[in-house]
Amino acid sequence: MALAEARERGDSRESNWLLLYENHCAHRLATRLSAFVALAFHRPQLRALRPYTSHWTLCFSSTPRWPYTRLHPTVTPVEAPGRYLVRTRDGRTYDETDATDTLALVLAELPD
Repeated sequence: MALAEARERGDSRESNWLLLYENHCAHRLATRLSAFVALAFHRPQLRALRPYTSHWTLCFSSTPRWPYTRLHPTVTPVEAPGRYLVRTRDGRTYDETDATDTLALVLAELPD
C-alpha cells in the first residue's frame, strides 16, 4: 500500500526505498542488500537520499531523478551473506564488514 501511494505521488525516493526494503519481487540484489537496507531504512540521513542500484552496487543521490549526484558512499554486497564493501566518493574502499558497521561507515562518510 505504501509503495503504491508513493508511486501515485511520484515520489521516486520513497518508492525506491520501499522496493529495496520490502523486496516483494525477491530481486537478487535487494536480497543481498537486505541486512544493510533493514538498518538504513530507519535512518533519516539516508532516507533523505534517493537509493538506486548500478552494477551490483547500492548508491545514494541527493537528486530524486537522473542525473544522480555522486557525492555519497556506495555499498556493494560481497559473496558472504550480510557482508559489504563501502566505497567513498573520493575512491577509498573500506574492508569487508557486516551490515551494522557498513551503516556506521556510510553515515560517517555522508557530506555535512
